[in-house]
Amino acid sequence: MKENLVSIIVRTKDRPKLLMRALQSIASQTYTYIEVVLVNDGGCDLDIKELQDILGGMLLSYIKLEKNTGRAHAGNIGIKNAQGEYIAFLDDDDEYYPEHIDNLVSFLSNQSYYEVVYSDTETVVKHSSTEERKPAGYRGKVFSKDFSYNDLLVGNYIPFNSILFSKNVLLSEKIDESMDLYEDWDLLIRISLKHPFYHLKKVTAIYNQWSKDLQINQADPDHIITMHKKIIEKHRDKITPEVILHLKHDKERFESEFNNLLDQYSILDTKDLDNFKWEESSYAKQMEDTLSEKNSRIIQLENALQLMRETLGWKALERFRTFREKTFPQGTKRRRFYDLFIKSGRVINEEGFKSFFTKVRRSLRPSKPSRILKADATLYLKEEFRRKPVDIILPIYNGYDYLCQCIDSVFRNTDLNFHSLILMDDKSTDDRIRGYLKQIDTKGKNIEIIYNDQNMGFVKTVNKGMRLAKEDIVLLNSDTIVTRGWIEKMQRAAYSVPKIATVTPLSNNAVHCSIPQFLKENTIPEGYSIDSFAKFIEDISLRYYPEIPTAVGFCMYIKRILLEKIGYFDELNFNRGYGEECEFCARANRAGFIHVLDDTTYIYHKGAVSFSPENRVGIVDKHLAIIDKMYPEFLCKVNKFYSENPLRLIHNYIGFRMNLP
Repeated sequence: MKENLVSIIVRTKDRPKLLMRALQSIASQTYTYIEVVLVNDGGCDLDIKELQDILGGMLLSYIKLEKNTGRAHAGNIGIKNAQGEYIAFLDDDDEYYPEHIDNLVSFLSNQSYYEVVYSDTETVVKHSSTEERKPAGYRGKVFSKDFSYNDLLVGNYIPFNSILFSKNVLLSEKIDESMDLYEDWDLLIRISLKHPFYHLKKVTAIYNQWSKDLQINQADPDHIITMHKKIIEKHRDKITPEVILHLKHDKERFESEFNNLLDQYSILDTKDLDNFKWEESSYAKQMEDTLSEKNSRIIQLENALQLMRETLGWKALERFRTFREKTFPQGTKRRRFYDLFIKSGRVINEEGFKSFFTKVRRSLRPSKPSRILKADATLYLKEEFRRKPVDIILPIYNGYDYLCQCIDSVFRNTDLNFHSLILMDDKSTDDRIRGYLKQIDTKGKNIEIIYNDQNMGFVKTVNKGMRLAKEDIVLLNSDTIVTRGWIEKMQRAAYSVPKIATVTPLSNNAVHCSIPQFLKENTIPEGYSIDSFAKFIEDISLRYYPEIPTAVGFCMYIKRILLEKIGYFDELNFNRGYGEECEFCARANRAGFIHVLDDTTYIYHKGAVSFSPENRVGIVDKHLAIIDKMYPEFLCKVNKFYSENPLRLIHNYIGFRMNLP
């Protein structure tokens, strides 16, 4: 497979010895298709031949600025001159571990959703070890934190040298040259509004932190405070009440953990400490004995290996491997045919000719239509699925006839001995509602019925239910009709990828999740009932689970981990309903989550039972304006999805299968 060129931008000024170490860490990368864009920001002259000798066969683009213009300008010059598909940064006093670029490129090149990835970074604190000021170092903390937009607004926790960007990300957002400090933090805040970040939990980079006696450029503490305030002021509009509440919760959690530690230490007496020291000493002795035993075993194995290498069989095998690599190089057609030949021989030897020919016939069968879909959206690998309980929250306000059909379908198609149903009547004005709910037989089933003393509104009622729930949640409108296996199928989609936050099924009336026609209110296709059409969809499904910009609230699977991370629906701005799920999904996107369509499940939805058309239009317009102000990137993403319709191949496929005789 063709490798992608990675441009590493290195900004330097008057630190040639440190620069050599940084370049050596680039030269040691296991991924070698690298271009180094070296920007000398008005510093001393550099020996280009020496630099090229360090980098070996790697490309070097050297740019010498006549005068010092600052890190931000130097960074923009580097971006402008970078030729690679991906761009990374490395300060002249920091370093990479050998597999840093390889790990990040491997992630970005094997998926299409994320365009920014960052890894864990180890801090090495440098201090003077001798009078000659030779720096020694000890390992400090590791920067390792999953992406959170709220946290990024108040403090940068992502070292710049840990990040790999797709080039187009940096072409649309320049480094702010008015900032001589925290310019990288400001850039990340702006980029993360438009592009999701992925955290690769592996230490691959080194951030060198210099003690005062070794620092060349020491920032003025007052200037640090000034620039921090400038960042906060620049992005003040993004620091919403939710961000402040998030910080408050973090502070309370930290204080609680700290107080717990104090309580634990306060109960330790001298005897406890002596026992602890004795146990520690005993454990250390055991570890030393184990280590000695392991070292002895390693020496024995090394001796045995050396004897093995001196045998004629081993030498013959080494010669064969050398011949194989020269004759059948990795990545060539010859190597693929060779591997296929060896694999075929192994199958014949272990399983016989009959099994071999069976596997050949299977491999020659036509591919499933799912291959066609790869061009339009991300195809995720599925994880192992394990069934778990779900709490179904069903808010109720009038709509008696549809409610009866909905609950009847839930009873028929849901295992309420395993899952739970929470029915929440928001003070319906139709007296038949309460009478119907009271006659429901809850004995032996996980059913809870809650009556609000006053009308609280849709969102507050739903939030009340979500706070009562303990498991993953499905929000279900009372004007729906669910079908066989609906919970299990949606749950399987939800756990196909860790970053999935919500799942929405197909429906006749669910905006971008509607079928057969996209963005339409459809009727049940002629010749089908609701149940038979749902079975048809399940039988032909490609189990593709394509990503969508937002869930649709008529039937919405929400993973518990998302609620724990970003909270519930926004009661302040969306309490009457319509748009609350969009704001919730936009918030989830900023926290690094995604939303998918379950293309195996079909659920009928009547729609707009609790609102008149006139009231609905006014509410929708008002709430869309609020969302646009809070998340300007969200509606652009939705409008693009609606205009391009990445789901069109699913619609075409369903239409094709429906027309088959």
